[in-house]
Amino acid sequence: MPKKKSTVIKLAKNRVAELNIALQNLVESKATLSEINLLKQSLQRGEIVIGGNANNSILISGTNNVVQLSPDALGVLSEREGASLRRPLQLPPLPTHTFVGRQKELLLITHKISANNEPNHIIITGAAGVGKTTLAINAANGVEEFFTDGVLFIDFRGRSEAPLNSSEAMRYILSSLRQESFAALRNDELLGFYRAFLKNKRILLIFDNVDRESQIESLLLPLPSQAIIISRQNLYIEGSHQLNLNTFTQVEALQFLTNNLNKISFSTEDALALASACGYYPLALQYAVSTMQNLALSP
Repeated sequence: MPKKKSTVIKLAKNRVAELNIALQNLVESKATLSEINLLKQSLQRGEIVIGGNANNSILISGTNNVVQLSPDALGVLSEREGASLRRPLQLPPLPTHTFVGRQKELLLITHKISANNEPNHIIITGAAGVGKTTLAINAANGVEEFFTDGVLFIDFRGRSEAPLNSSEAMRYILSSLRQESFAALRNDELLGFYRAFLKNKRILLIFDNVDRESQIESLLLPLPSQAIIISRQNLYIEGSHQLNLNTFTQVEALQFLTNNLNKISFSTEDALALASACGYYPLALQYAVSTMQNLALSP
């Protein structure tokens, strides 16, 4: 990152203290999303500048406060040329239907991720069709910029005839990060390489359709990486936060139908009857909405 020339800005003591704390947390890979955004804005304003005796030093303007950053830490603040091409962002597309409800759960997930502290694994459980994956994708879209080394989505295929095992997932993750030197390793050699390579990286792992703990336990990484785990089963993983998702409430189901069928005339009684027939399951309501929209478009 090139040195940035800037006029000296006199900062208030509380602002200097705030920047010092954010920089120290960045050095220790503990910076929250708000602290990273604070530092990015301060760099643009000239409140912090590249200075000192090395390219990786950050100088707080108008002070003698110099913080030495690693290249990786400095890279969190910089927009390096071609970074978007190197950083995998594997979030599935969001459903075309308007996302409603789940605001409490969405806030909880994004808050825990952006806080960047333990527990750094969130497990979303619930029956099929309650919207676990949709919730996870919406949450990940809100925090993806925090994960400067990538966001990876992996489907473990639940209880299908060919569920994904941990070694297969490990190889997929390394390949997605454009790390090919693992290819010749045996499965019993893979774990050590995986953990060494990903140490201190800032990655969000989203594991969908997990059936049992053994599929993913060896894949979980320490901070600053984090994971969202999606399962129909009640999983127990030490150091994780559990979130159980239920069907929509009657109010949420009605809001979903109102928002997504706004061009189709229907009564509140009809909407309530449809929501009840769908068991208030978001996935069933999505199918119902798509069917009604297609019928409305038919000649």
